[in-house]
Amino acid sequence: MGNSTRRVFKTAVTGALTAAILVGTGVVAAHDSKKERNIESKYRHDVMEQVKYSASNIRLLARGYDGGQADAMALNIENLFNAAKLSKGAFKKDTRGDKGHTEAKDAIWEDWADFASRTDKFVADIETLKAAQASGDQAAFGQSLRGVFGNCQSCHKKYKAD
Repeated sequence: MGNSTRRVFKTAVTGALTAAILVGTGVVAAHDSKKERNIESKYRHDVMEQVKYSASNIRLLARGYDGGQADAMALNIENLFNAAKLSKGAFKKDTRGDKGHTEAKDAIWEDWADFASRTDKFVADIETLKAAQASGDQAAFGQSLRGVFGNCQSCHKKYKAD
């Protein structure tokens, strides 16, 4: 290798290492800036993430739903149903005042009866959605789906901090 080739190589390696260090530092800094959750908040978050992912998949499938994706739709509805059944229990412990990041508003425990009834209605509405999907009745399916998503929205407005 000639001098100029070595210089280019050395500059390229030095630049790559510098970039790697800066990126690595940025990743660490970004991680450090994330708010840590306590165990209850982590569990609630994970349950609600399952709800979110299942609902998102259902929404995507429903955009062109003609029954052709029945197996995928049924599986995602079942996943949503199972996560929804966990949701009330995930919030049962009153964590107001506990350390750790959460999006749960204090209103959950201030009006537990309302929150609990909303989670029960959510589960019941998903059961209705399951039956509508299994029947193949597109109108009933669409109406049930709107009901399920309406539950999400109404609960988030009252009980989730953004």
